[in-house]
Amino acid sequence: MNSTLNTTSPTPLHEGKLKQTVPIIVLFVFSYTLIFLFCIIGNTLVCLVVVKSPRMQNVTNYFILNLAVADLLVAVFCMPFTLVDNIVYGWPFGDVMCKLSAATTVISVVASVLTLVAIAVDRYCAVVYPTQEIITLPRMMQSIAIIWFLSVLIALPVIFAKREETFNPPIKAPGDSANVSDQARETATKKKVKVIKMLIVVVVLFALSWLPLHTLILLDEYAMQNMDYTVQNAVYNYCFPVAHWLSYFNSCVNPIIYGYFNQNFRAGFKAILTRSRGNIPCRL
Repeated sequence: MNSTLNTTSPTPLHEGKLKQTVPIIVLFVFSYTLIFLFCIIGNTLVCLVVVKSPRMQNVTNYFILNLAVADLLVAVFCMPFTLVDNIVYGWPFGDVMCKLSAATTVISVVASVLTLVAIAVDRYCAVVYPTQEIITLPRMMQSIAIIWFLSVLIALPVIFAKREETFNPPIKAPGDSANVSDQARETATKKKVKVIKMLIVVVVLFALSWLPLHTLILLDEYAMQNMDYTVQNAVYNYCFPVAHWLSYFNSCVNPIIYGYFNQNFRAGFKAILTRSRGNIPCRL
């Protein structure tokens, strides 16, 4: 099944054979390794910035931390296995990893989507009710717990239904104070606008990154059987690896977006990378 992972066991006909030529495989390995490293380093930095700096510990940033954790799950449990599955006929990791890797993909995507929804609700409350703290830290913690519970619940069918099979491929933030000055209010408004712009970019890139893979999944489910073997071979061996890479690219690009739009994250990244002592500075 190429929709997430092939999860197939090798057959004598294809055992040990590669799906692409060596130059293409080298390109895939380099590309996947690059986004794997960026994802691990970038999202780890995001987690450290939020955890180590008390001034960065607000509702929005905790949701961003949750998003980073979901992206780290993708890097550890999905990227390496998908890479091997996309370049080698057969699934060499066994039934347990077949289920775990596919389920982790579902859990991570659902957690990311629900976290983005929670961030949107948080930003809506901050703009519409600037003098009230609608989403408190306890509510935020409850929301995160619900997000992961629903993510695991939605992934349960994958765990039970996914199995290793033989497959013969074709060879052919809080609101403003009520008494702040106009200047302070304007500064806070500009800050909120920056955060909203950042989150819009995160959501748009998330949608664009996952769109090709889900398009191919629909194609695989409803139209692939009517296509020529040559076209099927091209889709499975070339289009799916590229679509998987693009979806995983989303997991490594978010820290870059945070650093570009948010000076606090830039300062936090710099402080951690240069091993600065003391609290991470926090600026508007």
